[in-house]
Amino acid sequence: MIKQNAIFPGAFNKVAIKWDKPVLLSEINKLGNKDQDKCFLYKIVGKNKKNPDDYRLIYIGMTEAQLVHYRLSNKDHQKKQAEMKKKHRGYELHCSVGEFIENYEKADLIYSLNNIKKIESLLIVAHSGDEYKLFNKKSKNWFSTEEWIFISNEGFLKDKMKKQISFGLFSS
Repeated sequence: MIKQNAIFPGAFNKVAIKWDKPVLLSEINKLGNKDQDKCFLYKIVGKNKKNPDDYRLIYIGMTEAQLVHYRLSNKDHQKKQAEMKKKHRGYELHCSVGEFIENYEKADLIYSLNNIKKIESLLIVAHSGDEYKLFNKKSKNWFSTEEWIFISNEGFLKDKMKKQISFGLFSS
């Protein structure tokens, strides 16, 4: 792991996200509220039906004042999921929820809705290359913020999600 140092310490925010083991989308409602009350981010991953070790990152999303399983049951998301199933035949859709890890190197980012949107957008942009084929339509080619952000992803990363993502001026 490369140690990233901000060129201007104090001018950037460190964020750590722990991604849980994915559950089938059809079973996401079995997650209790306790498991989701700290989760604002989620990702939909495809698990290859023929090769169970092959996962594909398909979609990155966030919730706004609702639990992940409620967001995934909304009509707009049901439509997206049907399209994802068509596009990724041979893969079962699973969901992994991301929880912010407290006190990550004295993380100073306030987890406001605005900041969570920035984190979601940066995750989408960082994974929108051809090798990912993300389903996300918005935020795919554009990211803007005045803050510098360093994201560390931990937990379930078999879908080839990047371990570290940074936006701003850093040196190693």
